[in-house]
Amino acid sequence: MYQLPDLKFAYDALEPVLTAEMLELHYTKHHAGYIQKLNDLLQQTHYPAPKDINEFIATMDFSRIPLHYRDVIQFNAGGHANHCFFWDILKPCQSKVTIPPALESALNQSFQSLENFKKEFERVAAQHLGSGWAWLCVSPNKELVMMTTLNHDHPQMPQFKGTPKAGMPVLTLDLWEHAYYLKYKNQKLKYFEAFWDIVDWNRVAQRYQEAIEKH
Repeated sequence: MYQLPDLKFAYDALEPVLTAEMLELHYTKHHAGYIQKLNDLLQQTHYPAPKDINEFIATMDFSRIPLHYRDVIQFNAGGHANHCFFWDILKPCQSKVTIPPALESALNQSFQSLENFKKEFERVAAQHLGSGWAWLCVSPNKELVMMTTLNHDHPQMPQFKGTPKAGMPVLTLDLWEHAYYLKYKNQKLKYFEAFWDIVDWNRVAQRYQEAIEKH
């Protein structure tokens, strides 16, 4: 049975980017809801899911899941995995973090500068249609690439193997309306711009190094 992970910060720690109300609702209702639904579905189907949600989404065997359960299990498993990833790369707004040199160098090499990277990431996020996630990934050839996925799809899901979306993610941004609408309403571009104030660049750099070593 999957469980809601502990957050690294208090509900009000991401203010003013995300209000305490926004974070508490997102975490205790949306994220928790995906976990509850996933656990219920796994009990119904008797699918032998591994304890690690990341292992689960990377190794889902649809041949062992009844056809009418496949999409909803993938949706809720991705919802859990993606939110775990999202919380992990965030930090309190007032905590100042300098981007580690190795990651900054990699971003400069791929996008000319950190500022260019941020603008391009915001552009990619803005062009996404509907609900989903924006990602920065390390591709199989160890290049930094950007992409978006629909709903709760994750770049490591089996359907992306062998495609440009098969990278190892190091950064993500939740594009669902529930992530920003209480404060930003229809001005999601302001949410994208504010996001950088709560990114834990140290954690992103750790994930980048892990991805380089795995490829």
